[in-house]
Amino acid sequence: MALQYPLLFPYGETSYHEQIAYHNNTGRRQTNRAVEEQRLKWVRAHQNDLRIDLYNNICDTVTRGDTRASSIGKRIVLPSSHIDSPRYMIQNYQDDMALCREYDNPDLFITFTSNPRWPEIDGMLYYIEGQKAPDRPDIVARVFKQKLDELMRDIMKAHIFGKCQAGIYIIEFQKRGLPHVHMRIWLTHEYKCKSPSDIDELISAEIPSQIEDPAGYKVVTEYMLHGPCGGNNMDTPCIIDRKCSKHFPKPYYADTTIAEDGYANYRCRNNGIKVIKGKATLDNSFVVPYSRYLLLKYNAHINVEWCNRSRAIKYLFKYLNKGPDRATIVIQENLTRTGESSVETIIEMFSFDIHFSQPSVLKLSYHLPNHHTFTLHDSESIPTLLHREDTQWLSTIVIKEMMFNQWFELNKRDPNAQKLTYAKIPIHYVSNQTTKTWEPRKQWSCIGRIVITRP
Repeated sequence: MALQYPLLFPYGETSYHEQIAYHNNTGRRQTNRAVEEQRLKWVRAHQNDLRIDLYNNICDTVTRGDTRASSIGKRIVLPSSHIDSPRYMIQNYQDDMALCREYDNPDLFITFTSNPRWPEIDGMLYYIEGQKAPDRPDIVARVFKQKLDELMRDIMKAHIFGKCQAGIYIIEFQKRGLPHVHMRIWLTHEYKCKSPSDIDELISAEIPSQIEDPAGYKVVTEYMLHGPCGGNNMDTPCIIDRKCSKHFPKPYYADTTIAEDGYANYRCRNNGIKVIKGKATLDNSFVVPYSRYLLLKYNAHINVEWCNRSRAIKYLFKYLNKGPDRATIVIQENLTRTGESSVETIIEMFSFDIHFSQPSVLKLSYHLPNHHTFTLHDSESIPTLLHREDTQWLSTIVIKEMMFNQWFELNKRDPNAQKLTYAKIPIHYVSNQTTKTWEPRKQWSCIGRIVITRP
């Protein structure tokens, strides 16, 4: 359709920005505008009207972006930023380690996986004849985001595990297309697990009694049993060298203990409770640690682990920020559809956050006197910017880089600031971009991280 075009950045260069240049047409029909300003103005004016429409009887993974404005009537695709690049993941890792510096090791490691059989998804598919969850990545993405936001409210605001200091998560995507989240939670000192009995109050690793707790038995046996693997089922992905790489079945433990490496061995008793899955009979040794409250509320696979004393804390955060899987592929024609969906693409089109951090981390730059640095887009040139009449672009750069200079000024007038290092300043002060000064922080929370700079 007219004025519909993709913007491709295969080499990881700067993505969409406001000064994308038009092609320099040297023929008879010369281009009047130098950059894509008119289109950008229309997008700003109608960004609330952009939506993803539901198309009945269309079974493909490319969801149409439609607009409400009849006066324009053009469909557009807004490209997302390069969020899975190695640089993005490294910066997230450094931000996460800054939280560890401030709050010590996290307390809980939680994995939350989407469930394509959620009633909200089935309810939407009821009105779309002939389609299933893999055919509608837009519906799966929306419901998953709603569930994830509710889960974070339960943890960070409702304090189901106790009062929280901080929390982060990273959204990843399974090879079959379903999204899942890895998150780390920091609890305040009074709610930290100081003994194995405290861990038992938050985490379970046993099958509930079908008679005493039928609801718990149903969700645990449906979502939290590993496998079955091994024995007559050696083709499962977890089998490496004829052994389960996830170390199932687990040993039995009469009580929860903390191993020398800092990991918890959860209570897993041989109490005779079993469940049949296919041809295999599984017991407590195949249970993935969980929170009963979360399972009953969200009806999905939610693995909860205690990790406060782990010695491999850097590895755990590198695991969170490892980025997407990479593979060598071959493109062929006339291949049969596998039914897999592209939820990752839809989540990026909806501009859902892939990385969440609370509190936020402010990157603090520094420089030699009169050696300010700033970044230009690929399409911008220094001579052009220096001769621009407006100075808005320059003031933005100066405000960002002046935080370091204004820190010295803050120390001259505020004795309390003299007691803090540069990295501690954002906890107690906020940079006012209007007055170009550091002012006492009145709300929200933030921690600072000094960026890595070449010598």
